[in-house]
Amino acid sequence: MYREAALPILWAYSFVLPTAAWLVTWLLGAPLLGTIPVPALWGMLIATISLVQLWVGVWMDRRHDPSVTRYYAWAAWSPLIYWIQMAIITAISTPGGLLHPRGEGTRHTPREAETAAERVPPALAPPAAVRR
Repeated sequence: MYREAALPILWAYSFVLPTAAWLVTWLLGAPLLGTIPVPALWGMLIATISLVQLWVGVWMDRRHDPSVTRYYAWAAWSPLIYWIQMAIITAISTPGGLLHPRGEGTRHTPREAETAAERVPPALAPPAAVRR
């Protein structure tokens, strides 16, 4: 279980830190340091295969929705933006979550005696200013 939680965090740091180092050295004009964020052979191969797969899906769906082809160019960007966003959020929030825990976590346990009638929320009480 810990391995399943730790591997995405390690992946996020292995993406964010080298890319940040590359970006800083590029902006300073120094010799490039870190991993170049531009995809190389295997990255381009995966990107090409995913674009072909996406085009086949668009081609199959265009009979049902002719306007779906105009979203082809944007659909390719969605996973990339999502991965970058999640990697940055993970890299920023992980130290705070690990070093500064705030109380206990939330546990959800099923209640055995709970019936459908008990799950109905009670009526909302009027605001305190209305009650006299």
